[in-house]
Amino acid sequence: MVFTAEACSYCEQLAHDVLIPLQASDEQNKPIIKAFDISTGNKIIDFDGSKVRGRNFISRYTVFATPTVVILDSQGKQLAAPIVGYNSKDAYLILLNNAIDSSRTAMQDIELPEKVLAGTQ
Repeated sequence: MVFTAEACSYCEQLAHDVLIPLQASDEQNKPIIKAFDISTGNKIIDFDGSKVRGRNFISRYTVFATPTVVILDSQGKQLAAPIVGYNSKDAYLILLNNAIDSSRTAMQDIELPEKVLAGTQ
C-alpha cells in the first residue's frame, strides 16, 4: 500500500521512477500496488470488505508522512517495516527490495490451516 498526498512531489517522483516501472515489468511475482491519497479524507474498503474512515486506516499503519509504502498481506497484516519518504531511485530500490524479501520471508512463516496444507476442501 502506498500512502500518498495531493501535491506531494516526492510521491509523484516515486511513482514515476519506481512504482510504475515495477508494475510494467514482466516479473512473475511482482507485488500488487494499491495507493491511498491521505489528503482526500475518503472512506476506504478495508480488507474485510467494510468501509472505514481514511484517517482510521492511516493511523492503523502509523503513517505520518508521504510517501509511505507499507507491505501488507491479503488480510491487511503488515509484513515489513514501512518505507517513509523518497530520495533517489537507486537507494529506494534497495529499500524496497529488502522490504519485499522480508515480507516474502514473513509470508513463509505464516502457518496455513491443516486443510489447506493437506489440499482438502
